[in-house]
Amino acid sequence: MTRVASFVVLLAIIVVIGILFYRVMASFVLPLFMAGFLVVIFQPLHHRIQQRFPNRPQLAAGATTAAVMVIVLLPVALFVCFAIIEGVDLAGRVNAATVKARLVKLRESLGVEMHAADELRAVEVKFADLTTDLRSAETPDSLKSRLQALQIRVEMLQEKVAETPAIAAVDVTKLRDALAKMDDADELDLVAYQSQLQAADGVFRDIKYEILGGPYLGYFKELANPTDDQLHEFINKEASKIQPMLVSITGTTTTWFATQFFNATITILAVYFFLADGPRMVQTVMRLSPLDDRYEQELLDEFVSVSRAVVLATMLSAAAQGLLAGAGYWLAGLDAVFLLTVLTAVLAFVPFVGAFAVWGPVCVWLCFVEERPIAAIVFVVYGAAVISMADNVIKPYVLHGRSRLHPLLALLSVLGGVKALGPIGILVGPLIVAFLQTLLNILHRELTHFDREAAAES
Repeated sequence: MTRVASFVVLLAIIVVIGILFYRVMASFVLPLFMAGFLVVIFQPLHHRIQQRFPNRPQLAAGATTAAVMVIVLLPVALFVCFAIIEGVDLAGRVNAATVKARLVKLRESLGVEMHAADELRAVEVKFADLTTDLRSAETPDSLKSRLQALQIRVEMLQEKVAETPAIAAVDVTKLRDALAKMDDADELDLVAYQSQLQAADGVFRDIKYEILGGPYLGYFKELANPTDDQLHEFINKEASKIQPMLVSITGTTTTWFATQFFNATITILAVYFFLADGPRMVQTVMRLSPLDDRYEQELLDEFVSVSRAVVLATMLSAAAQGLLAGAGYWLAGLDAVFLLTVLTAVLAFVPFVGAFAVWGPVCVWLCFVEERPIAAIVFVVYGAAVISMADNVIKPYVLHGRSRLHPLLALLSVLGGVKALGPIGILVGPLIVAFLQTLLNILHRELTHFDREAAAES
């Protein structure tokens, strides 16, 4: 009884210390996992370096760690630098006049250009001024002056309409006639004068909607054709909203970079120690674990196999999508092909978003900005059937061939892992599925062994 009680107390202490250990090490789980992942991927390179330094494991581990940093970080830095250079060059060729001209062409291609926009807005302003004076009970001379200014704006509108072929059929004469009736009316009879003003305003609204193509289309045309003052007001309004957030964003960004730098440092240190003392660590864990050593070795082999398969599948898929998209950008005659290719390859790592986040807007650009709808349609078909489909072909095929996962299960493990765990789910999802499959196989073998023993005893 004493021994049983001691064993129970020991288990309780282990559980409590284990919980505390997890709380202490929880923030380092991801860096340690990434370090183990990198060690598995670069294990063949480490074996080659060990052959050159057979009796100096620390030196071999340091050399491999340095090689890992160069192999992983240097290409990323070069790609980012080239993409930034091309992006800066592209931004240098863009100015306000170019953007404005592009917007004009875009509005024309969408059919939301606003004919006689300045004249319509000027007439609206004069109607508003006259209404304000009338409500303020201004003197007849003031009302007459406002009416004359309104009539001048209407004459300018009529001239603009006559010069524009698309709206030349619109009759503005009826608005001039309505204003002429107001000119002949008695300004002292404010009720009758206001009635005449409302009638003229109604005639103007009809003419305006006729010019714009109707009230609903006119609403969208006015939204798509803001004045300079409206743009400045919108920019100032949004800037006033964003400005209080700048300090918070800056602090958050600094904290994020500091966290990433700290995690990267932990990962690099863990890679070195895993390479230098990895075999002894594995042996210690296997010795302390109650699971049979051959089962532990089977799980370890599955981790190695799936890790390499996931990295290979992800890298091949991203590279293939980037190259396929780059060829499409080049054939379409787009600028900044390298920048678009790099963005496509980077976003290809992100499930549910993927390469479509780049080639989708490119299709919109080709159709509405460069006015090449046929090229846009061809690119939509090419992007959906070739670029994005490459991810659904390469990943399941590689994962199935190297990790014994069914192609459908391999695809779902990646998508489900990302949905449940975020970006790290790309790696963890297939590992969890592979471990479950391996554990079920182990359980099946154990149950078969028990059945055989039971049959032998009977």
